[in-house]
Amino acid sequence: MRDLLQKLTCAADLVRERMRPPIVARLLDVPQSVVAKLWRETHCEAPPRGRFTDGPETMLARRSDMPRRAAAFYGFYRLVGPDEGERIDAAALLKAYRLYRRFIEKQEQPIFTLQDGMTITTAILSGLLQEKYCTRCAVRWLYTRQSGETGRNFVSCPFCPPEGRS
Repeated sequence: MRDLLQKLTCAADLVRERMRPPIVARLLDVPQSVVAKLWRETHCEAPPRGRFTDGPETMLARRSDMPRRAAAFYGFYRLVGPDEGERIDAAALLKAYRLYRRFIEKQEQPIFTLQDGMTITTAILSGLLQEKYCTRCAVRWLYTRQSGETGRNFVSCPFCPPEGRS
């Protein structure tokens, strides 16, 4: 009973941040009809229909600062989330997003949403995106193996000058 109450409380919090009901239901293993009802009661509108958010590469290309925002969010998730595993911890996802909003993106209408955070976390845990750490400048960034060094997804640190150039 207590476990169900915790799941529903977390579901209500995720819905408040406008995470889509099918994703909330799957993430917390609660009936989608219950989550849809939470959505209607919270937002006074029907849950959104249609396609989910873009994939990680498209989402990162939406704005030039999205890779930095995504890396910052994932840093918070790593800080509060589980040590390892392929399953996303919903409570940690929500806590990471709240930390991200508190310290990084404080405006009323965020550019980087909780749904974007879910997309990034899923992509990293599944291996579509990788997180890299530069030992020279101590910065973390995200890249995709498919993109190589094209666009905004770098294989080598995008903040350090290339070797042999200062």
